[in-house]
Amino acid sequence: MADLLSKSNTKLGKIAGFAISTKSCSKYSGMKHQGCKEYCYAKKFERLRRLVNAKWKANLAATKGADFVDRMCEEVKWVGDFIRVHVAGDFYSQEYFNKWVEIAKRFPHKNFLVYTKNIDLDYSQRPANFRVILSDDKLIWSRVHKMFDGVATMVNPGMMPSFWYTCPYVKKHTTCAECLHCFYDDTRVYFIKH
Repeated sequence: MADLLSKSNTKLGKIAGFAISTKSCSKYSGMKHQGCKEYCYAKKFERLRRLVNAKWKANLAATKGADFVDRMCEEVKWVGDFIRVHVAGDFYSQEYFNKWVEIAKRFPHKNFLVYTKNIDLDYSQRPANFRVILSDDKLIWSRVHKMFDGVATMVNPGMMPSFWYTCPYVKKHTTCAECLHCFYDDTRVYFIKH
């Protein structure tokens, strides 16, 4: 059986990540309102890299299996203290989100982080070690910002909002493993389009 988690990548550094097909994103309102088709980096990877596309599709299928929680827990045991959920893809149902809640509860000493555009789910049962950040690229969902551990947005270079944290990856090529801001701090973060 293939591994579900990747152990690192150029943006995350040495943080384990999990990705699923972006087909998972079409099930909820965020996809049509946030302009995902315009600049989704994951969709570009799926188009350009056949093996990545196949892996993410296989991971999506695995999330629907009755053994997903146990399989993921077996892998989480062997990685570091930080896990980035959905390097690509998103929560497609409450049942699927609840599987991640169960995984995070089994590892209270590890830190889980996800960005989501799905505002239709109940996130209230997540444990403290599972940070859920709303990806509100057009800043149109202020009514729901308080449901999340933070808000992230995309901006064009030179259009940085005041009092927001700038993800250092684009300018300094600092990896998530070197920064860890989103894993800990009250987060209002913006990513510069690149």
